[in-house]
Amino acid sequence: MPTDLPPQSETEEACNLLGIHMYDPPKPLPRVPARIDGKQCLVFRSEGDRQAMVKSCKSEVERRCTQGASATCSIQAMDKCRGPPVLRWLGFSKRSHHAAEECEQKFMEACTTNAATACRTHANTFCEESMPMAWCE
Repeated sequence: MPTDLPPQSETEEACNLLGIHMYDPPKPLPRVPARIDGKQCLVFRSEGDRQAMVKSCKSEVERRCTQGASATCSIQAMDKCRGPPVLRWLGFSKRSHHAAEECEQKFMEACTTNAATACRTHANTFCEESMPMAWCE
């Protein structure tokens, strides 16, 4: 029976038969210990390594911040545009469903735009300040 799978080495086949999973070797640490002016410090290997860490930090912090802000904005939009939940449950809401949806959509757009700007600023500040070239005790 012909297959389109690439041939495996004997070691890989033996590991698969025995149920052994070979892991990739760990990545090297981004910072290495060094002594600067008599102090023990952690230093990036190069400025390029530091910039790569700062870049990945910024994208991760911004992504998480934006997710949290989106959830917060949706709750705030519902509270602002639909009124108190008790009034909605009892049927005393003064707004129509379509007006509330439109209000929520406008509020969400404005809120997420503001949050995206704030998250970008926060990510830049946080990552640049938390990753100096040398971190000494």
